[in-house]
Amino acid sequence: MHESVVVYEKEIMCDGSIDGKTLGHPRVYLSIQTDDLIECTYCGKVFVYDNSQN
Repeated sequence: MHESVVVYEKEIMCDGSIDGKTLGHPRVYLSIQTDDLIECTYCGKVFVYDNSQN
């Protein structure tokens, strides 16, 4: 199963990092649309949008 990350913005960047230091793949910029989640096509990490901070 791939890692899920809660984010508070709809425009995000993924570099495949697991520990915050090591890059896993080239940076890709993702835009969360209507489903409030998006999966990185490189590493499969799922970003889930939480609008409770807005």
